[in-house]
Amino acid sequence: MSITVTPFTDDFAAEITGVDIGQPVDDDTRDEIVAALDRFATVVIRGVPTGQDAQIAFAKRFGPMDWQNGVLSTDIKRRVAEQLTDISNMDEDSEILDV
Repeated sequence: MSITVTPFTDDFAAEITGVDIGQPVDDDTRDEIVAALDRFATVVIRGVPTGQDAQIAFAKRFGPMDWQNGVLSTDIKRRVAEQLTDISNMDEDSEILDV
């Protein structure tokens, strides 16, 4: 699998196409993604919606996942797997939170 990296700007952001993060990623593709992350501060990978298990498996191809220290936690019931961080303005029922 070969990816395409299309810069949005000269050195800040780029889009990666040609990878389905819902499927296992081989070493060469992982290395191409790492090279893009080394060059650009922000990388967007667009594609088919992916489930939480596939997203976690994709993330683990780049090394161990960090454990969040609770700084981003609230009293809202978790909407995502424990390994993922949910940064949103939505509550557990997908309603917009009050200010």
